[in-house]
Parts: sequence; structure tokens; C-alpha cells
Amino acid sequence: MIVYLAGTYAPICYLRDTLFGGDNEGVSGGDVCTELLPDGRALRTKPNRGVSQHVNLLESYYYLSSWQVEHIHDFKRFMLDSGAFTLAISRKGSLGDDELRRYVSRYAEFVATYDVTHYFEGDLDHVKGTDWVRRTTDWIERETGKTPIPVWHPCRGAKGFEAMCERYPYVAIGTTDIRKQLSRSVGWFTQTAHRYGAKIHGLGYTKLDGLSNTGFDSVDSTAWLYGNLSGCIYQFDGARLLKHKAPKGKKVKTREACVHNFTEWARFAKHMEAR
Repeated sequence: MIVYLAGTYAPICYLRDTLFGGDNEGVSGGDVCTELLPDGRALRTKPNRGVSQHVNLLESYYYLSSWQVEHIHDFKRFMLDSGAFTLAISRKGSLGDDELRRYVSRYAEFVATYDVTHYFEGDLDHVKGTDWVRRTTDWIERETGKTPIPVWHPCRGAKGFEAMCERYPYVAIGTTDIRKQLSRSVGWFTQTAHRYGAKIHGLGYTKLDGLSNTGFDSVDSTAWLYGNLSGCIYQFDGARLLKHKAPKGKKVKTREACVHNFTEWARFAKHMEAR
């Protein structure tokens, strides 16, 4: 299973050294780096690109930072979410068709220009309806020449999911929509996708217990970041990712906790991929 780390656009001031080997100007390179070995141990080596080449990154086009664009091909893998739903939420019901059309056009242009292999459709089912999403997805595919990853929502139904799996080599489900029943239904989704020969991604799936038994081919999570914000420290023990709450009356140091949690999640991701 491939685990993507999401939400890195904001804390780059803390993560730059870890990702790119201490280059404060945002250019890959430097004297030495911390490399993650297969067993999770750290090795100092040179030359370097930091740990970026070992990290699977997922980012929203809405939040995409200049440093992420600059280093987009330095990561082991990169996934791009359209960010269309975030745009719609930010407009609080006032998102016009012209603005949305321009946004989608820029998204398609970015995918084509930067040769993004794994990108998600603009899944605005709850805002514009599924028919709009399908038409727009087809248009983006024609414009980019690249196959998108469609995102299933409950309004598409079981037959809609099967149709996605039959047509596309990689599909995704928005886990927020079905959070309560996901533990009971995740097996059906993953088995159905695999029956059609498709890979399946769990968007925002952060439930660690039993993760390897879900059948997902890939998932993404911002838990490493919110763990820091909530005063938690993650520890990868070689098999599991454990979360420790800061002692009562104590606070975590923001920079140190951010780097530590990111690194522990990167070690966990490396372990999950090697299983």
C-alpha cells in the first residue's frame, strides 16, 4: 500500500531541511541528507535531495505552493487533487460558472504542463451535480491527454462505482462521505475495484487500525500535521505508528514536532509500501 502525505504546503519553513537537505533557497541539493533505509534507520549520506525522493506527496491544486511546483518531480510519487470543492466552499455559495470554468481550465493546463500522472477529477457532485462532473472530467481528459482518477460519492450509487472501475484504471472514494459505514463497506469497494482490474485510493483515510487489511492500493493523510497541532507525537516502532499525547501541562515544540511527525509518517509509509 502506498501512503501519501498531504497538507505540506504550509509548514515548508519547518520541513525544507528535511525534504531538501538544508537548502534554504528551495533548490534541491546540499552537502548531506538524512536518507531513510528500508528498515527505517536513518543514514547520513551525500550527495543529497533530503528525504524528498522517499516521500509520496499529495496536494490540492487550490493550496499548491511555489516550492511544491518547483520540486514536483523530486518526490517519489505525486498526486494532485483538483481543490474544486475547497474553492466552492470558500465562495460560500457564490461560485459563478465563469470563475469555475477558468479554475478548471487552469487545473487542466497545470496537469498537462507539469506532466502530472495521478490527478483527481473535479468531484463537485454535491455542488454542480454528477452530470456536470462527468462532462468536465471528459473535457479535462481530452485537454490533457491524461486519464484522471474519478472520485466516487454516495450519490453515484453502487452501479456508478462499478462503471467507474470498468472504465478507469485508478479510482478513488471520498471517505468523509461514508465515514460511519466505511468500516463495514470498505471491503466491497476495494474488492469490486480489483475485480475490474482497477486500483483504488482512499481519500483522507487516516484510520491506522487495520489499514493494511482494507485492500486500498493507496491512501493519503494529513494526520501527521494535525497530530502536531493537537499536541501529539507520532512514533513508528518498526511495525506500527503510535500516537503519544503531550504530558499534562506540557506543549510540543512546533518546529521539532512538525519535523519529527513528518519523518515518522514517512518511515511508516515506507514500511507500508514494502509489506
